[in-house]
Amino acid sequence: MLLLLLAQLANGDFADWRDDRPASWEVTVGASHGDGPASRLSKIDGGISLSGDGSTRRWLCLSQEISASPGKFLRLSFEARATGLRREGGQFDNCWVQLGLHRQVRAATWTPETLLTRVPDGAKSARVQIFLSETGTLEVRNLKLDSPAPEESFAILADELRR
Repeated sequence: MLLLLLAQLANGDFADWRDDRPASWEVTVGASHGDGPASRLSKIDGGISLSGDGSTRRWLCLSQEISASPGKFLRLSFEARATGLRREGGQFDNCWVQLGLHRQVRAATWTPETLLTRVPDGAKSARVQIFLSETGTLEVRNLKLDSPAPEESFAILADELRR
């Protein structure tokens, strides 16, 4: 079961690109403030970079829907960093990675992160999202998805408490 879930997050290292966009990822406008330029999306080693400045009016959001089983836990691990963050004009305070819950990214150095969520009853899918809507740069790399076994619960809790 673990291997099946790992395979469900396609292109988690963002190695495969088509038409200037990462394959298997949906790229949409997550927020806008009038007409004007979109935030910049680029490939980095093992990941993705979203950036914008005071002139950015349309903020891109990357997302991928994955199959999920009700009652199971999903764990998304990744490394992220954010630099030059500040709100200008009508910008929104968003710089995060999400799997059910947001993980705000504020560290300027590469920081390992983990999101853990329980799939709600009746749900058949979950969505991984990456979003920036303020001046600066968000970089995310090495996304991995798995379904931790119950016996891993204590180790997961201990890791969270060390953060």
